[in-house]
Amino acid sequence: MDNVAFNKLAQLSPANKQSIHDLVDFHEFMKYSDEYVKDKEFTCGPFKGSDEYNAVGEQGTRYNINKYGFRGSWDKTKTKVIGVFGDSCTFGVGVDEKDIYTTHLKSYFPDYDIMNFGMVGSSIDNIVKCYSVAERLIGFDKALFLLPDYSRFCWPQYEKEWQHTNMIIGSGLDESNPDHMAYIRNYWEELEIHRTINYLNWLNDISNINDSMISVWSWGRETNEIIKQTLPTESVAQINPKEVEIDHARDHQHPGPKSHLQIADRWFEQIAFGE
Repeated sequence: MDNVAFNKLAQLSPANKQSIHDLVDFHEFMKYSDEYVKDKEFTCGPFKGSDEYNAVGEQGTRYNINKYGFRGSWDKTKTKVIGVFGDSCTFGVGVDEKDIYTTHLKSYFPDYDIMNFGMVGSSIDNIVKCYSVAERLIGFDKALFLLPDYSRFCWPQYEKEWQHTNMIIGSGLDESNPDHMAYIRNYWEELEIHRTINYLNWLNDISNINDSMISVWSWGRETNEIIKQTLPTESVAQINPKEVEIDHARDHQHPGPKSHLQIADRWFEQIAFGE
């Protein structure tokens, strides 16, 4: 391993995070964006070069970022807390803050502080790492997870200095051999599945240790199947992606305002019923 990458390994570890201001380390898209202002509230967007920007230009969504590097306000005066974790769908790309599902949940659960930990471009590994630190430093009564596809994996910000070419299997790999390449594809798919199972088990263990309720689902059919077979039934959100995907955001890719409302309604019904 080269020295540059070795010296930056700490950024991958949740164990060394001691402040909630450190949580932005997992939101790499935000932390390394041109708009980011450390430890201060700011407004940004639409993100230059994004699908939203290419579709509507400067007329796109404006995002209010709190001093911790996440979207929306956190009311830390409330004693009961729901943490909501996910990728850009939870962040609410292309949707005004008043219309994203975490804002609806705030009106449905007025006694709770609803913290939106949606991270643009994130993956299951980063989401669970963020949750592990947030649970330790903040503590949640409930934690909700809308996970991206299991095959998405976040290489760290120093990817250019530590390419993963050393992970190609064996020096005898023949890229022109269909059998060799089929083996590589199967190997990586199995690795991704096992990695996802490990992170889901870690998520479950964290919630059990801290006696917090979790509810988990994904947009991806295969990812939902992994979730259902890995987690206890009571931790699997009974939300069908096909039923809640009604419209799209300004970028024509992410869920739109009506879809966000459906997500909030379905989750509220399940959580309120379970109380």
